[in-house]
Amino acid sequence: MAQLSLIAAAAIVIVLMEVPYLRKNSSQKDLWVFYLMLGIGVAINGAQGLQIQLPNPAEWMEAVFNPLSSLVFRLLQ
Repeated sequence: MAQLSLIAAAAIVIVLMEVPYLRKNSSQKDLWVFYLMLGIGVAINGAQGLQIQLPNPAEWMEAVFNPLSSLVFRLLQ
């Protein structure tokens, strides 16, 4: 539970440091992207802190590119 508190505290510090600058100098799109990326990062780190098994993105890439590479190799032979 302490890990989740540290993650939340870090997110709050990041928001307090970055949001005033983004509001002053950037568009609303930049602010939304910032919140989205921070939210994704907090969610992933929170899940890891709770020791939830997360899928490995490399396995997804392998599932997509293996059939594609097989097709290319068959076409080149």
